[in-house]
Amino acid sequence: MDHKEVSTIIPGASSPAQIQGNSKTSNLPPLSEKLITDLEEFYKKNIHSHIRGVY
Repeated sequence: MDHKEVSTIIPGASSPAQIQGNSKTSNLPPLSEKLITDLEEFYKKNIHSHIRGVY
């Protein structure tokens, strides 16, 4: 949701409590630029090479 291109997500839920918890996240403040950068770097270094297909 921190990307302006994303207007919604499709969360999985198996109970009403999970639905309520998921919906509360829309009220959280945006992630900091530093955290976003750190997450992107982590993905590139530790995850990307394990993903199959075109992403």
